[in-house]
Amino acid sequence: MKQTRLDPVLYQLCKQLVELKKEAKRLGVFTGDRELLTCPQCGLMEDVSGDGTLLTYWPKSPEIDTNLRFKALDRKEERFRCPSCGAVCTAPEPADIPDEADVNLEAKATPGAQAPGKKRRKRSGSARRAGKRSNSRKARNS
Repeated sequence: MKQTRLDPVLYQLCKQLVELKKEAKRLGVFTGDRELLTCPQCGLMEDVSGDGTLLTYWPKSPEIDTNLRFKALDRKEERFRCPSCGAVCTAPEPADIPDEADVNLEAKATPGAQAPGKKRRKRSGSARRAGKRSNSRKARNS
């Protein structure tokens, strides 16, 4: 397999990004590397504040941060220990994001376009004629 060298400037930027993410985590900022956790045993839930700080709360009082934090049990951050009850929680899989193939971008960009497989409803003769009449009245009134 052919090896490619990363541009030195890009390499330095990547190193800085890694260091910034470590510092952000140390400060309690959620970096978005994983989905938020909910303990299946006691119900303690994670959330992110408006300033990006990771917090935990009980479902009955979501406005109050408990200041408890789930503790990662492995480097990959796949398993966590609940700070309240000690249960081991597995990080949920990232939410599915539709592929471009699933999204009909052309239909969004083109007015009057339709999704594949859907048939366009034909207007009845009277609806077409009514549309023409209203357009011709607008033209006369202008």
